[in-house]
Amino acid sequence: MNTLHTLFEGISEKIKADIDAIPREQLEQADMEALACSFVDRYTVEGATLGPDITIDPISPEPQLLPVQYPAVTMHVPILGSAFMLHWPGVLRQFIGVKYELKGCELLLKINVNPDSSFSSTVREKAIEVREGIEQTLAVIREQLKRFNASIKDRATWTINQRLAVFAKQRGMQEQVVNTGFALHRRNDGTERIIVPVKPKEFKILTRLDAKADPCYELSGADYDSILQLIQDMVKVFERSPSTFKKMKEEELRTILLVALNGVFKGNATAETFNGEGKTDIMIRVNDNNIFIAECLVWDGPEYLNTKLAQLFGYSAWRDSKLAIIVFNRNKGFTEVVQKMKETVAGFTNCVGPVDFNAETGCRHRFRRSRDPNKEFLLTCLAFDVPT
Repeated sequence: MNTLHTLFEGISEKIKADIDAIPREQLEQADMEALACSFVDRYTVEGATLGPDITIDPISPEPQLLPVQYPAVTMHVPILGSAFMLHWPGVLRQFIGVKYELKGCELLLKINVNPDSSFSSTVREKAIEVREGIEQTLAVIREQLKRFNASIKDRATWTINQRLAVFAKQRGMQEQVVNTGFALHRRNDGTERIIVPVKPKEFKILTRLDAKADPCYELSGADYDSILQLIQDMVKVFERSPSTFKKMKEEELRTILLVALNGVFKGNATAETFNGEGKTDIMIRVNDNNIFIAECLVWDGPEYLNTKLAQLFGYSAWRDSKLAIIVFNRNKGFTEVVQKMKETVAGFTNCVGPVDFNAETGCRHRFRRSRDPNKEFLLTCLAFDVPT
């Protein structure tokens, strides 16, 4: 059964997971106050209350509701805030002769009225009774949410400090190793390229005017390649730490990539340049224009890839010029998966042809817009063999 306690525990676990996913260098160089506050913005839980503007439907019979068939009055009560809160156990109390239905941001109350009583006063009294009863429970929940929301910053700060303490301990151990007199072996597997710069890199945004003199924003080709290179470097971390990543799903793997991307690149439009929309999108927005969109997926055959391509092309707009597909493979035969991915992309509708791209397990193609053959865009596909 869902309870507020389990909700709070779940959020606390997500905060810890997000902080654990931040690369060490980025965490050590971060503004602790701003970082902790970012979790408040992300995980604050909104309460709910019932609005005062109640409307009523005409009377309709409610067959077999009671031994005696009384007329039923349906009242529409607006829900202000998070309607999800009304699903918590105990919020919708049991009132004699009242049925409930949650419909979007509205609570429907079906009240059965004894025609022998004063109709208007009975409806009003019953509506007030039900509304006040529900509102009392919501008030208790709002108070608990208020206390929890006020604690998010402290929870995040404590978790950050705990992780920094681990880093400090590791540095101490490293110093002891150095004091043994032996030279340390340097890694040469691409990890060094993931180091987060002290000053995040800013995108070079290309601006031009279309026929209507509206500004169009495009990501530079160099930054496009830099984003894809960073993604490739980050996936090497997945490969080296299989026990950490093997149970993660699409959304969780995407979150790891988002953390790294936000640490390296700085955008011009939003506080967090890379935003997850839905479950698998990675998006960069400038002045409400998407300049980069990527879709992540776990390989499930060519047909599934076709579905994802159609989905990506479907919600990318006319001005979106640089797209990407990130394929995570958890099956055997990775070489065959890469080949099928390349064949599927090359054979997809409106593919103009391949573009030179130096990646053994990737490909790049130019596509035409289905509704405007004169408008073209780039799609880069990268496949990775992640732990199972």
